[in-house]
Amino acid sequence: MLDGYQPTGEAYDEALDAHGQLRPYWKQFVSAFSTEEPTELVRRAEHANRLFHENGITFNAYNDTHGGRPWEVDLLPLVITADEWKSIGEAVAQRATLLSLILDDLYGPQKLLASGDLPPEVVFAHSGFHRPFCNLPIPLDQRLLLFGCELARSPNGQWWAMADRTEGPAGAGYALENRIVMSRTWPNLIRDCHVRRLAPFFMQLQQSLAAHAPRATENPRVVLLTAGPTDPSYFEDVYLARYLGYTLVQGGDLAVRNDCVFIKTLDGLIQIDVILSRISESELDPLELRTSSAQGIAGLLQAIRMGNVAVTNSPGAGFLESPVIMAFLPKLCQRLLGEELKLPSIATWWCGDPASRKYVFDNFSNLVIKPSFEHSGGAEIFGDRLTQDETKELKARINSAPTDYIAQETVTRSSTPVWTPDGLETSHVALRTFAIRHDDQYDVMQGALVRTAAKSGPMELSITAGDGSKDAWIIADGPAEHVSLLPAADDELELRRNSPQLPSRVADNLFWLGRHLDRAEISARLLRVIVDRLLGEQDASDIPELVSLIQVLAAAGQIEPDYAIEGLNRLRPGLESRLPASIFDANESHSLRSTVSEIARLASIVRDRLSLDTWRVINRMDESFYPALPVDAVALDETFMLIDHLVLDLAVCGGLINDGMVRGPAWRFLDLGRRIERTQLTADLLLELVQEGRHPTPEVLNAVLDVMDLQVTYRARYLAAIRIAPVLDLMIADESNPRSLLFQMNEIQRHVEALPTDPKHVGLTIEEKTVSEVVHHLQMLELSRQFGPRADIDGESRTSVDKVLARVSQAMEHLSESLASKYLVHSGVPRKIQDEPALPR
Repeated sequence: MLDGYQPTGEAYDEALDAHGQLRPYWKQFVSAFSTEEPTELVRRAEHANRLFHENGITFNAYNDTHGGRPWEVDLLPLVITADEWKSIGEAVAQRATLLSLILDDLYGPQKLLASGDLPPEVVFAHSGFHRPFCNLPIPLDQRLLLFGCELARSPNGQWWAMADRTEGPAGAGYALENRIVMSRTWPNLIRDCHVRRLAPFFMQLQQSLAAHAPRATENPRVVLLTAGPTDPSYFEDVYLARYLGYTLVQGGDLAVRNDCVFIKTLDGLIQIDVILSRISESELDPLELRTSSAQGIAGLLQAIRMGNVAVTNSPGAGFLESPVIMAFLPKLCQRLLGEELKLPSIATWWCGDPASRKYVFDNFSNLVIKPSFEHSGGAEIFGDRLTQDETKELKARINSAPTDYIAQETVTRSSTPVWTPDGLETSHVALRTFAIRHDDQYDVMQGALVRTAAKSGPMELSITAGDGSKDAWIIADGPAEHVSLLPAADDELELRRNSPQLPSRVADNLFWLGRHLDRAEISARLLRVIVDRLLGEQDASDIPELVSLIQVLAAAGQIEPDYAIEGLNRLRPGLESRLPASIFDANESHSLRSTVSEIARLASIVRDRLSLDTWRVINRMDESFYPALPVDAVALDETFMLIDHLVLDLAVCGGLINDGMVRGPAWRFLDLGRRIERTQLTADLLLELVQEGRHPTPEVLNAVLDVMDLQVTYRARYLAAIRIAPVLDLMIADESNPRSLLFQMNEIQRHVEALPTDPKHVGLTIEEKTVSEVVHHLQMLELSRQFGPRADIDGESRTSVDKVLARVSQAMEHLSESLASKYLVHSGVPRKIQDEPALPR
């Protein structure tokens, strides 16, 4: 039934037994899989990848200058029986229990050091052992709440622990997303195969985090602390925060006051109870740890000492990720638990022990040499790949600092079939599963994150390693019980109509996202009108509005001013080739491409505040606004098509924001950014047209109506007669027009009046005064008198409008700066008062 699948080598195969027969627990899936036509399998694979693509599911690899890379999942799951998984779960739970006891001792009484069960060098030579973490008042059941374990199956069918993940273990979110996508790819099959659900694991995580809250409250405040958009796990951080219902924060969003941790919001400080940390523990508190990173929270350790906040996993847990600990686990298991280690670690020798070092040297070509104190998955040196001189040099280094090195065996990982459009191929499996401490015991996820690679050799111990991923199906005898993270129907909840947890950093990013959205829209509409004129059959001399439009473009820095001159006809060939380049040049800060990239970047930062549909539109917009050819070879017709699609995507995005966002502080700052940007750009556009010495012709005014999407409204009122007074009235003073200046200012005024203010302040704020002044000047304009048939449009009336428009533009700059200084600016990076003394080596 797996035609063409031929596992090779000595590896244990997950689907076929030693006789090449299908394992019984695979039969139901393979039976259904085999009935699908090749075209249907292609469709399902494309559907799965499209779901990942549309949802923007990526990972950021270190040193990847191109940002997120797409995540992919195989059509075939990794199938494991419930009985086998029960044994694996018991072994993983035992391992997590053992590690939590070791951690509790090392940062507490240190009896294992006193008894000699752990050599002092293993601890005190480790740069990841931080003395400020010692004797923190953390109960044993809170030491290691979340545990991840890397597993591989050897040729004899034995599962081995390849690495332990104890410092904010990554991958659970990707495992969940793999399951969601697979459930949409094989909806009936997952149900028919009785695949165990993942939701109970995340429900237990919620319950455990809530139980760890220091304050007695029914609804403790939990935040997920992320390292930010440049971190490889940022997508997962956003995904988990949204799925679990937690506020996503960065270090700068939190502050310690009176030994309590608060989130800095627009409405003031709000105390938090639990921090689910996803940052390096060495950066948790810059006041007590040697770090200049802005990811931590100054004073956090003192807040923990005072029992006012819980941090998961507890500070110090990262120490256990070092491979040197594996060498001592069998002995420590007997010492602490009185039983054998159920899940053996990959064989590990610490070179600080003379007998172990001798074994390593005698078997050098069969082992992998690693640093003792780096997290598993770091630097690796394969003994069989070294020359004789390199082997001699490495042995000398080990002899000079034996405590710094360990050696491990390699495991030939099990094989499994993977689907490709050309048929089934063999790939090798690395599996990461997770355990949560719940009700004083560890419960293991009924699934795992599976990574695959074509080669059977060692795989980097990272969730991004390998060629692809799989969903792990734990097959039960009966239907899986339905579990939901939603609260029970009879749970009473206090009704709320506000969302106070908006950190200033998030408000800042939303504000600038709004500004860039409207900057992109007005720029795209202007460029679309220009390119449309250039695509016509007329000469430049027959398009009188072109010079004015190019002047507006040049004023915005989107093209060289040399093109904005009379006699454009002779420059037209150069303009037609230069314009696409100026639009799509990602290295030019004022280009439309750069603006779209910035929209995508800002949206990724505040992704947890945007609806899934909004994110999908922005993601699609960012990926589709690229020409097929190099920027210096793009034709005008392709340019027009791409800009036209961009305008539509921006309109969809704006509609989703207007109709989908609750009118709270997040929407307010996003909309404020849009209104301020639209007001400033519209004022600048009109100022270019009516400033002294310029005479906007009907053709120019008609083009402006096209740019602002006001043709229908204007024609309905004035038919074909295009005059400057009604055009300016429509764009400046018509409060019913959502693109007019006065409409924008009225909306801005409502936003500003709703912003939090100092209760001691009396009278209007600076922002309210700025907006009120602009509204007054716009309302005082008498455009019909100033630009009527008998008005002197080159005289005082034009000067009056010039001044008002210039004042509007300047006022928006001042308003933006005032909002930033009052609501959006953060303090600098906190520093440690004095260096931590060097640890003995």
